[in-house]
Amino acid sequence: MTSSNSGGLDIFNHDVVARMHERHAHGELPEMHVRTLGGKAIDGSLQGALSVGPMLDTENFTSHPVNRDASLGGRPPFLDVPLARTVLYETDDGMVHLRLFDGRPGSSIFPGVTPDQVSQFVTSEENVTWGCFLDPGQTAKLVVRGDDDIASYGNTHYLKWPKQPGEKFIWVPKSGRPTASTITLR
Repeated sequence: MTSSNSGGLDIFNHDVVARMHERHAHGELPEMHVRTLGGKAIDGSLQGALSVGPMLDTENFTSHPVNRDASLGGRPPFLDVPLARTVLYETDDGMVHLRLFDGRPGSSIFPGVTPDQVSQFVTSEENVTWGCFLDPGQTAKLVVRGDDDIASYGNTHYLKWPKQPGEKFIWVPKSGRPTASTITLR
């Protein structure tokens, strides 16, 4: 178990991440029994879960509470700044979409999109019944397995660090940066 009052924890080292007021995080913590996740009972049938960003219909992304979450570091994720972004949404025909808007950090011609731009673009094209942002930043990536091949989209501006001192960086545009988590759809 680890804790921090200022963020910066590696949340992938843990099975459960609890964000709470610091008065609850001191001393010996009580034993936790998870019985529900949202409205779903935890009865062994749940195969996974993920946390998401703001809903697509958020009126002011900059003032969204996630931007004040110290555990996310010093660069709030949903300010009016262009980044690579991914959204998950359903249209009125019952189809669920996972859509990537790619971008390259520091690029003057391809920096990504702002949350408002994504929201306006998606809702102007389709009748969205619900939608939310997934984690933005420099690792937005979609990998699609077809009948005969696997294709990776997004996150192609990446140099792999050398394994030994003195070795060169390797350009890996086909695979991009490794990601710490995945959402698998079948």
